[in-house]
Amino acid sequence: GKVYFDMTNTCDTTPLAGQTVRIDNTNPGVVTGADGAFSFVASLLATHSLAVTIPSGYTCSTGVGCNSCSKTGVVSPSANNYFYLTQNRDAWWQAEG
Repeated sequence: GKVYFDMTNTCDTTPLAGQTVRIDNTNPGVVTGADGAFSFVASLLATHSLAVTIPSGYTCSTGVGCNSCSKTGVVSPSANNYFYLTQNRDAWWQAEG
């Protein structure tokens, strides 16, 4: 799978390198390569969840069709296990008077 930087929250596939991806949120993680890629070998007898350590300033993408930041049912390395992260932008405004 790969970790992607979803710049426009539309499932953009810009690789995001150096992020830690973990299986079941507890097992030792795999740091993604320059192309955002990672690979796990999971037990065939159990259902697992994948999680990514989200860097500061980012959040899970909500783009239509994105797999967000988790993937269940991982039983072997798969090219379809992706994480889409987008920048966390806050809106600020000031009311006059």
